[in-house]
Amino acid sequence: MASIGSEQLRIFAPVIKVTGAYACLFFTFMMFQSFSKFYVFEEAKKKAKKDGSGKVSFKEVKYNSTSGLGFISDRTFLNMLEQCPLFLTGLWMHAIFVSPETAATAGWLYIVFRSMYPFLFPMGMPWFFLSTMPNYMVVWYLIGTTVNAALKA
Repeated sequence: MASIGSEQLRIFAPVIKVTGAYACLFFTFMMFQSFSKFYVFEEAKKKAKKDGSGKVSFKEVKYNSTSGLGFISDRTFLNMLEQCPLFLTGLWMHAIFVSPETAATAGWLYIVFRSMYPFLFPMGMPWFFLSTMPNYMVVWYLIGTTVNAALKA
């Protein structure tokens, strides 16, 4: 099996760093989703004990969050998961076939706007579009410029 040389590694290092940062954000959002469910569950248990309203099911909290912190954490992680294949595909196609430098710059922009999602989503429309729309534009840029370069080849 052949490995890439140090020159190729140097060329793609900016995109590798973006990919690593993206993976960190991905796992941060995944942990946010998990920990928020435990927090919401503990708060619901306290409320049920205080009210005398009965036992609270973790399954209900984990899988049926329709509002509050549980819902925000679900949408934060799931929106990132939904966009993951196109973003990473676009990032690496652009890096390989167009420019690692512009791919890295676009990737950092994507990460900045993606990281804003859990803060903007609770504010509703149009606020959360300040995170999602720039992300969509970055993905379209990465894929569109790569396809355009291929059409010109």
